[in-house]
Amino acid sequence: MAFQDLDLETRKTLNKVARHEMIHRLLADINCDLMICQLEGWNPREYIDDLHSIIDDIYNKFSK
Repeated sequence: MAFQDLDLETRKTLNKVARHEMIHRLLADINCDLMICQLEGWNPREYIDDLHSIIDDIYNKFSK
């Protein structure tokens, strides 16, 4: 059975689960990078600012 053959609620649920898993992977990667910043004595603010800018750009594309 293909994804598009599933009913709308099932597709929404599967998408929600997939997003949840991706968010956890992204957060794990971000936390790893922040730990590296801490271990190396680097200021994590630059990295966080970059992430913030990227997310703002994405948000602004879909907010128009």
